[in-house]
Amino acid sequence: MPDNLPVLRGGFFATRAEREAEKALERVRAQTTIAAYRDRAEIARVAETTKVGMRAAYDICAEEALLAPSDPLVQARVRVIADAGALCIAGIVKDAGSRF
Repeated sequence: MPDNLPVLRGGFFATRAEREAEKALERVRAQTTIAAYRDRAEIARVAETTKVGMRAAYDICAEEALLAPSDPLVQARVRVIADAGALCIAGIVKDAGSRF
């Protein structure tokens, strides 16, 4: 029931059913508020995990560029290791948001 409508009451004092209905409505509102705060906290956690993961992947790429000399065999091995690390980071970020 919208908040702007007057509460219907049988007399000067609220009946037991009306009091119980008001309490139930307050519980629903409280649960909705708590759920909204939990969702916001979860979204913030996923966003922060994503940022950390992106920075870590950037660091891996920068390190790969420094370590890979002109030898093609070494470049290929460093690339495989860097890709494996980046995939692990992506998995962690995916797991952080898997509840949605």
